[in-house]
Amino acid sequence: SQIGFIFVVPIEFPLVADGVRNGIFADPGMQKEYEVDALLFIQNEIKEGRLYKEQVVYLGGTVEERINDLQYYLNF
Repeated sequence: SQIGFIFVVPIEFPLVADGVRNGIFADPGMQKEYEVDALLFIQNEIKEGRLYKEQVVYLGGTVEERINDLQYYLNF
């Protein structure tokens, strides 16, 4: 009941092994599985009435576009 927005950052470009994200965390297959699981969870929460679709914000585009959209929703 205290959730304002849920921000979803879809995978639009692959992560790379960089010392922080490595091993399975840089694996494109695992990335897609995590994304699918997260989207299914959100869809289920909407279906069960615990979340409204208007609360879910998809942040796409370049990193700069995502930051601008996030700032808009958070009123920065």
